[in-house]
Amino acid sequence: MPSVSRLLAALDEDEGNSNSADASAVVSQSPLPLTVRDAVAAIDRLAQGRSPASDKRTHEAVKTGDSSVESAATGPDLPRLPAPSGVSQLRSLLRLKAGRDVEAPSEALTCRELYYRFERDAPDVLRRLSLQVREGELLAVLGGNGAGKSTLLQLMAGLRKPQRGKIAVAPGRKLGYLAQNPMLYFSSDTVREEFARTAGHAGYKGGAAETEIARWSDAFGLGELADRHPHDLSGGQQQKLALALALLPRPDILCVDEPTKGLDPNAKEAFAALLLRLREDGMTIVMVTHDIEFAAIHADRCALLYDGEIAAAAEPPLFFGGNYFYTTSVNRAVRHRYPDAVTAEEVMRRWKSETAPS
Repeated sequence: MPSVSRLLAALDEDEGNSNSADASAVVSQSPLPLTVRDAVAAIDRLAQGRSPASDKRTHEAVKTGDSSVESAATGPDLPRLPAPSGVSQLRSLLRLKAGRDVEAPSEALTCRELYYRFERDAPDVLRRLSLQVREGELLAVLGGNGAGKSTLLQLMAGLRKPQRGKIAVAPGRKLGYLAQNPMLYFSSDTVREEFARTAGHAGYKGGAAETEIARWSDAFGLGELADRHPHDLSGGQQQKLALALALLPRPDILCVDEPTKGLDPNAKEAFAALLLRLREDGMTIVMVTHDIEFAAIHADRCALLYDGEIAAAAEPPLFFGGNYFYTTSVNRAVRHRYPDAVTAEEVMRRWKSETAPS
């Protein structure tokens, strides 16, 4: 179910459990909205009969001629800014944010003025690219097709070398890399041999190797598949095996390329739980993704790769909130009430706080 539909279902249920039964009935009689425009209208119908501060802000904005709020409140298509305008808006927001930072966290990896092209006479894929990856964070790098996200990740992991610029890794930090295609990791005849080969490359020997192999094999439920050929595994099992092999050397910084591609919602949540557990254990994670909703919910920071460079980097509410060009469907649906809310969970929290007795 699309994010805005799930949000409306939750809001409708909340209203049905409150005293605003009439407002809930208005929405309950109609199918769940599948578009942002329908969601905006449905949220406004749910809010009829309530008088939260957000409603007052919306009405005041409309009266004073705030066209961005009025267009969302009345239901026509939300404005779409061209890419350069969206990037400029993000940059201006980030300048404000930078002034409020009290203490910069330590950096696990730093890219400085990177330039990269695939051939001597080809155009630059990356140029003037600078990015700091903070210690212990989950950083999501987003951008359009062909923007150079996978190339940047390979540069970070040391698989490619920039023609100009420098990548600095904090002393003692070990890098790991998980590509989009798990088949790239398989060169042995059995899952057991894949684990043994990777353990040997990581420097494990004897009992230590057996312990690590058992640990990661059990963690991903691969124990019963030890004698299977990797090519005979299902797609999901191959993804698990590739991730286990990437984690076996215990990297301090894990670079992951499109990890949620092709995953169903339950598998996404399971993968998110794994990433968050790794982060809690001290791992720094850089994730390249097209999945805006996943990044908004789970990332500590998001960075936008555009025109060969990092155009913006910020926490999800600042990165997505109020930005017409690159944001979540939930934010598009509720920005006239909660401009910086980018997830359904945040909208529900604010919705309930407005209706809670004082």
